[in-house]
Formats: sequence, structure tokens, C-alpha cells
Amino acid sequence: MSSFMIFVILGVFQTQISQAVDNKLGPSYEKLSWFIHISDVHISSWQDESRQTQLKDFVTNTLGSIKPELVMCGGDLTEAKSSNLQASQDITEWKTYRDIVSSRWENLPWLDIRGNHDNLNVLSRNSSNNYFARFSVMGQKGHLGSYVVPLQARGQKFNFVAVDATWEVGMNYPFNFVGYIDSKQQRILNNITSNLPEEDSVNILFGHYPTSVVQQSDYLRSLISHGLVYLSGHLHDLALFHMHNMYSFHNGNDLELELVDWKNNRKFRVIAVDQGTFSFTDVRFGDWPVVLPTYPKDTSFMMPGKEVYGDYLRNTIRVLVFSDVPITRVTIAVDDGEPVEASQADTGPLYELAWDVTKYATGQHKLSVTALDQNDRSKLFEQQFTLDPSEAEQVDNFLPNFVLRSSFSTLFHVLFLLTLLCNLCTALSLKGLYFCAQTGRLSPKHLTFLRSCAKFCLFRKLFLVCSYNKIFLPLLCFVGYMAVGPWVVGSLIEGHSGAVFAWGVLVNNQLVHSQVPFGYYFIHFAFIHPVIVLVIGHVLDCRNCVLTSSLKSSKVAHVSFLGGLLFVLFVSIYFSITFWLQFGIIGFVLGPLKTWSYIFYAAMFWLAWTVPRDHCQVFNSLFNQQDYEKKTDDVEDILNVNKENNEKGLNGESLQNLL
Repeated sequence: MSSFMIFVILGVFQTQISQAVDNKLGPSYEKLSWFIHISDVHISSWQDESRQTQLKDFVTNTLGSIKPELVMCGGDLTEAKSSNLQASQDITEWKTYRDIVSSRWENLPWLDIRGNHDNLNVLSRNSSNNYFARFSVMGQKGHLGSYVVPLQARGQKFNFVAVDATWEVGMNYPFNFVGYIDSKQQRILNNITSNLPEEDSVNILFGHYPTSVVQQSDYLRSLISHGLVYLSGHLHDLALFHMHNMYSFHNGNDLELELVDWKNNRKFRVIAVDQGTFSFTDVRFGDWPVVLPTYPKDTSFMMPGKEVYGDYLRNTIRVLVFSDVPITRVTIAVDDGEPVEASQADTGPLYELAWDVTKYATGQHKLSVTALDQNDRSKLFEQQFTLDPSEAEQVDNFLPNFVLRSSFSTLFHVLFLLTLLCNLCTALSLKGLYFCAQTGRLSPKHLTFLRSCAKFCLFRKLFLVCSYNKIFLPLLCFVGYMAVGPWVVGSLIEGHSGAVFAWGVLVNNQLVHSQVPFGYYFIHFAFIHPVIVLVIGHVLDCRNCVLTSSLKSSKVAHVSFLGGLLFVLFVSIYFSITFWLQFGIIGFVLGPLKTWSYIFYAAMFWLAWTVPRDHCQVFNSLFNQQDYEKKTDDVEDILNVNKENNEKGLNGESLQNLL
């Protein structure tokens, strides 16, 4: 409870700042407040200098034009990577971040929190490598984890809850993608939420990780039910998907809004709370004017269970309009009506227009706002609205719902298990079929069907691999070992040695339940390993053709398998370099997955190239419908010799060993 009192003291200081701003505006602004959310800044000492210069412009000129009461900065404050492959905390980046944020407009309240990049290669929150504590705004105030900041502005009470889901032990790149709320942070958050007022206050939660990218996703989703909205970042624009609308509801009433990054997209979010209702718009830096209707609000984001709709039939449309130069004209149109010019409320950014609310009391309608500023820049903003909350149609898009409502931890677990089972079951099933064909346990009908399948290129190559024990058994053991044994042993965090497994990381006498290795296992054994196995089968197939004069593979097949091999080797080597750079020379030497595997695969190729002629003859006799009389005689001779050796108790080479 003492930590909570510290938060209250901090909140009182910020309330005084906010009240000074309140006095400048008239009664139209009563119970109307607006704020800024920004995430994934990624200050870099080597990449894209404009990222820093434009952030400096943002904190001075943009904030000075919008004049929010508070800014929430949702993590990944610095890049913490000296290249695309190697990560470490860079004090120069942190000093740059501190200097830029310190120059912000009127020293505006700035609530920052750690992201996964801010925690790369940081042994603990008390580590000297945790530069967040020294150079961030809230870190310098002692807030190294989750915290709450109360604020009172224009007749409304707010509580801003920062949710820290970064690991206590900050794994190095790339093993801290999934967040983790440990028991200590859960106790802090439980204490915060239990002390939040249930009435007459607006609770806004923000953090770096979306709920789906935290291992305790169910816990976090139960937590955000205490707030009006949860604001997150981390996923940027989902890379190739370029998604700028990752919004979703949990349980039909808990809104989560993921924000596109500042790093590459220069995005930030303006949010407003007007008479207890929440509105927002995502804005690209420098894209003026900014338009945000606060009444009526967008029907897609209505929350009847949390927002106040007791007196929602109001006689005035309200719109916030911002620009870095004076606004010259704002017009508003409803449905297909003629645009009507709105009037500015006092000297602030609010524009109002009286209307006959009874005409739109039911049904879905369209609101169109056009703003023009002194530089002749125009912005058209359109949204659907309803004045009857029971008719609201909440945002419901498949991909954002899948990304934000799922659990990356569960997804990685499922992919890991499916990949492991598919590799083992496929290998053992083909081996079982081969054994049944070899021992005559297949009926003629089933044997004929199996021979037909063996005509198909990929099936035949896999069958060849599974037929040759000197290759089959090592490959089977390799798949199993990588699921349970260490992948790399080396320097993991701040010089502390440890080991990486598929199921977690051991470092500094602690088990870190990192979920990313499950994903790496999936990538290797669902894509890289199967292609290499098929190429090994192709080598066996080629040798089979040479040794037994069977049907030869085409040049297209050779080129295709060679191209596939080169591609997966390129991908594998890329990930290998990441491992080698992060884990040092020891990690390079003691690296079963990313060093020894190349030696292992090379040995498998050599065994495939040196496959005995007798093995190929036996395989062809079992799975070729042509009449191989000589080969059949050879098989019978081998069986007779094997029988005689067994009767004599000798350990001569048998057909079983050949297979």
C-alpha cells in the first residue's frame, strides 16, 4: 500500500499541471480531455536519423499544437541493437531519448514504460545495464515496473495504469518476443486495480505487449476489464500484413487497441474522453489537420457496459480539430445532408454544431467532418454512429481478432507439438510400411498400392530415407534430441553463461520460460529440416538410378532440389549468425542446433552418396512393379545367407542391416 501512496503523490503533482491548462478554456470543455499515445519509438544510434529528429519535432511542435494533458509512451524506447543481428543496450541511444523527451512542450506529463528492446541483455531491473532506470522519465522517479498515475482534469478523474510485462531476466535477442508478468508484478497490478475507484473515474491501461503476446494472456485480459481501454504496441504493423487497424474487443466489452509504431510508420494516437465516452484516431506524424469527433462517437467502439450513455441524446455535435496553424473552417454533414459550418468553442480545438437529435435517435447514420487549415490542407473524416447503444455494431475484423484474441504462447506450444509429432509420425509410419513390405506382411493389394505411391517423386525419396537405417535412425534421434536437449551453451545475459532449450532458457541459476524457442523449433523442423531430408532422399534416389539403372530424375528435379537446399541453407545460416553473434565463441562451439547441425547434415549427405548397391537392389525389388529377376535372385541369396548365419549364431551382414 505504501507504493500506492507514492503513486498518489505523483498524481497530485500532475493534477496541478493539468488544472493550470484547464483555466484557459471555457465551460464547453467541462468533462472533455484528450491525451496522446505513442509506442515503439526505437531511438537508434546507427539507423534512420530522421526517427530522432522527427521525434524532437513531435515532442515540441506537435504536442504544442495538440496540447494534450498527458502522453503515454508504450515501450521500445530505444533500438538496443548495433546491427540487424546483434543486440545490446546502448547508453548513447538512452541519452538521446532522455534529451529529446526533456525538451517536450511545457514539460508535459510523460508516462513511459519498458518494452522488450529496453530489456535486451539486462539481467534484472536493478542491473547497471537497465538504462531505463537512469534515462527514462518514469524510471528516474523509481517506477521500474508497473505503476499507476492519477489525474484530475476538467471535472473528470483518470487513473493511468502502466502494465509492465517485460521479463525480470531480460533475455538477449531474439528470445524475449513474448512478455511475462511474474508473480511480483501481478501482486503490484492486483494492488493497483483493487484500489482503483469503481465509480466517477476513468481507468486507462497501457503497456507494451498486446494481451496475446503475454504468456499470462488470460490474466492480463481479466486485468483490463478494470479499465475503459487497453492500449498496446509491440507488433508494429505486423510486418508483411501492414495492418493499421489492430483493434478488438475481449468478452464483448473490453477494448484493446494496438498502435502502429513510430519507428517506421511515424504513427501516434490521439484519444479523448468526452462526458464519459471514449474516442480515438490514429495519426501519421505531419498529417494535418487532425480530426476527432467526440459526440456522437464511432459506433464500432461503443461500450455500453463501461461508458456513460444516460444522457446520450444531446443537441450539439462535438469535434476536436488540431493543426500546427490556425483552422479556417470546419464543416459537418450527417448522412446525405448538406455540410454546415461548425463554430469554435472559445479559443480551443473544440468545434460544435447544433442539430435536431430526434431525427437520428434510431438507426445507423454517417457523420462527415471536413477541416481546412490556414495552409489550405484539408482533411475529411467519416464515421458511422448510432444514438441507441443497443444498435451499436462493434468492430469485428477477422485478422485483428485472431491476432489480439489468441495466445502466442499457446500457438507456439501447438506448433511445436504438431511439428514434433509430424516429424516422428511420418518417419515411423514410413518405416513401418517398409518393414511390412519387407517381411511380406502386406497383402498383394496393399503392396500394389504402395508401389504406385512409390512412383511419386517426393514419396519415393522419403521412402528411400526411411529404408536406410544408417540415415533414418540418426535423423530420428536428431528430431527428438532438439526437442529436449540444449541447442546452445554460451554467454547469454551480461556475460552470464547458460543454455537454450526448446522449452526454456537456463541462465544465472534461473529457468526463464521463454516461448520463442518453441517457435524456432517450428521454423527449423517444419521448413528447413524437411527440405534437407527431401534433398538427402534425392541424393539416395540419384545413387539408386546410377547403381541399378533405374529411371533417372530430370534436370528440372535436380535444379528444384538444389534451389530448395540453397534457400533453406540461406535461412538457416541467417539464424545461425544471430546465435553466433549473441552467444560468443562458446556458443559457436557448443551449438548443437546452429553449428553441429551442419556437420550432421553433411554426414547424412555423405551416407546417402555412399549407399551400397545391395540396398538399392532390395528397395527396387520391393517397390518396383517391373520384373527385376536378377535383383530378386540377389535378395533371395541375401536371405539364404542371413538364415544360415542365424542358424550358426554368426553376426554376418543380414538383409535387416542392409535395410
